[in-house]
Amino acid sequence: INRIPFVLTVRGDSPWKSAQELVNEAKQNPGKVNAAIVGLMSSDHYAMALFAERAGIKFNYVTYGGGGPKVKAMLSGESKVDMLFPGLIVPHLKAGTMRPLAVAGAKRAPELPEVPTFKELGLDVEGYIWIALYAPKATPADRVEKLRRVVEKIVTGDASFKALMSRMGQSVDFMNGEQLARFEEEEARKSAQVIKGLGKK
Repeated sequence: INRIPFVLTVRGDSPWKSAQELVNEAKQNPGKVNAAIVGLMSSDHYAMALFAERAGIKFNYVTYGGGGPKVKAMLSGESKVDMLFPGLIVPHLKAGTMRPLAVAGAKRAPELPEVPTFKELGLDVEGYIWIALYAPKATPADRVEKLRRVVEKIVTGDASFKALMSRMGQSVDFMNGEQLARFEEEEARKSAQVIKGLGKK
């Protein structure tokens, strides 16, 4: 239904104006930059660890009990860098209290058209929260196909649904069943090495 990319984010008054400036700081002070995560092995931890691996840096990961506490930690200066969603960032951009550095998506976020992707910066980093619908394995094929058609019609053609997603800070990124299966396989392949590395730390 949707695939929401993480956004590498710092405070609005942070000295780092770009992802490269952050990388330079982390290389000079390995393990000294506090990075907020929801929990060990969480999706935002994975995205941050993938960035760190690709950039050849180390963060000091600090866990918080959810997105709200993470935002508070950044605004207070307790954490220095975070992976947040576009919908969370936009209000703080307007207030000048947060600054996005890079989008961990295959393309730029519609809400943040001026912010480059990690791939544009030369780093192969993608990290998402994504929402999909599943049916029990024993569901008859004709019912599965009917459900697929109905869901695709709503997700791709219903303006009120898209408006609802937009109000929630989530853009629609529809995949059919075969596309989702390929996406899951690719995500598992890419994440295996990073997850193994996280387990050793």
